[in-house]
Amino acid sequence: MDKKDDKPKKSFILLLAGFILILGYSFYFTSCTQTTVTKETMTPEHQKAIEDSLLKIREFEITKYLSTGHEYYKNKNYRDAKRYFLRIIRLDPEMKLAKKFYYKNIHGLLAQCYIKENKPDSTEWAFREGLKHYDDNAYYHESLGYLSRKKNDFDQAILQYEKASELLPEKSALYKTLGELYYQTNKTDKAIEAYESLLKLEPKNREAEQKLAAMLRSAGREEDMIARQEKMLADKPDDTKLMFDLGKTYYRNYEYKKALQKFETLAQKQPDNIEALRYLANVQLNLEQYNAAIATLKKMNSIEPGNVETMCSIANVYRTKKSFQIARTWARKAMKVAPGNGLPYITIGDIYSSTVEYCADKRGGGGFDINDKLIYELAYSEYQKAKKDPAQISTAQKKIEALKVYLPTKEDKFMHQNQKKAKGNCYQWIY
Repeated sequence: MDKKDDKPKKSFILLLAGFILILGYSFYFTSCTQTTVTKETMTPEHQKAIEDSLLKIREFEITKYLSTGHEYYKNKNYRDAKRYFLRIIRLDPEMKLAKKFYYKNIHGLLAQCYIKENKPDSTEWAFREGLKHYDDNAYYHESLGYLSRKKNDFDQAILQYEKASELLPEKSALYKTLGELYYQTNKTDKAIEAYESLLKLEPKNREAEQKLAAMLRSAGREEDMIARQEKMLADKPDDTKLMFDLGKTYYRNYEYKKALQKFETLAQKQPDNIEALRYLANVQLNLEQYNAAIATLKKMNSIEPGNVETMCSIANVYRTKKSFQIARTWARKAMKVAPGNGLPYITIGDIYSSTVEYCADKRGGGGFDINDKLIYELAYSEYQKAKKDPAQISTAQKKIEALKVYLPTKEDKFMHQNQKKAKGNCYQWIY
C-alpha cells in the first residue's frame, strides 16, 4: 500500500485518542464533584455502615493471616509465619481486636520466630512492642531481662526481672536470677533479699542456701547466717549436710565446743563419714582431748586402712602426748604402707625433735648437750630421706634449715670422738 494511503488512518487514530482523553477528564471531574457532594450529605448511619464494612474486611483479613501464620508456625516454618504475624500487627497496630481474636500473644509468637532465626535485636524489638500494649506480661519482661543480661546490660536486666517478679511473685527462678544480678553489681543486701525470697519458695534448695550463706558471710553478717542455719537445723534435725556446714562454720570461727557438738552428732548419724570424722579429730585436738582424737583417728583408720595421712596423724597425737615410742610405731606403719611417701619420714623427724625438747626441759634447761644434738642429727637424717618425695621437698628443706644450728659441731665431734649414740634414760627407747 502507498504511504499516502496511511495518512487518513493516522489522523483518525489521533482524533479518537483525543476524544477518549476529553471523555476521561470529564468523567474524573464529575466523579470528584459527586464524591464531595456525597461526603457532605452522608448521614451518620451511612457513615457507620461504611465503617462496619471496612471493619469486616479487616477482620476477615486478620482471621486469614492468623490462621495461616499459626499453620506455618506449627510446621516450624518461622520465616513465613513471621510475615503473617507482622501483617496482623500492621492491620491492628493498637491491638483493638486482639482480645476478640485471641492474639494478645502475637508479639511473643513473632519474637519466637526471630529467636529461631537468631536475630536478637529483632527479638528484643518484638518484646518491647508487645510491652507497649501489655505491660503486665511477665514473660515479655523476663525475656527482655534475659536479652539485656546477655548483652551485659545488667541495670536494664535488673529492671525487667524486678517487674517480672512483681507480676509473678511465686516464680522462684526470677529471684534466683535477680540475686545473681544484684550480686554481680555489688548490691549484696538486695541479693540477700532475693535469695531469702527464693528460699521461702524452695526451702530445700541446698545450692541457694549455700549461696545465701556465702553472701551473708561476705556482707559481714555471719551471725545472721549461723542463726538462719541453726533455725533450719532445728526444723530438720536429720539434715546431715546442714549439720556438717554448721560444724565447719563453727570450726572456722574457732568455736570448737559448738563444732564438737555438731560433729559428734554427725558421727553418730553417719559413722562412716570420713570427712566428718576428720573434722571431729581436729576439733578434739584443739580442745586438747587427745585420747578422744586418737580414738576418732583409729576409727578412720579402720574405715580406710592404709591411709598414710591418718596413720601419721595418729603418730602426731601420740607425739603431742609425749608417747614418743608409740608415735614412731605408727609412723613406721605408714612407712611400710607407702615406702616412697615422705610424710612418715617427716613425722619421725618431728618425733625426734620433740623428744629433744622434752628431755631438755626435763633436765631443767641449760641448753643442748651432745646427746641432744645426736638426736637432732637423727631427725635431720629423716628429713633428708623425706626429700626423695617431691611432695615433701619444701617442708623437709624448711625443717632441715631450722635444725642446722643444733647439729653437732666439729668441736663437739672432736670432744666426743667415740660417742655415736645419745646417752641417758630419756633417749634409750630410740635405739
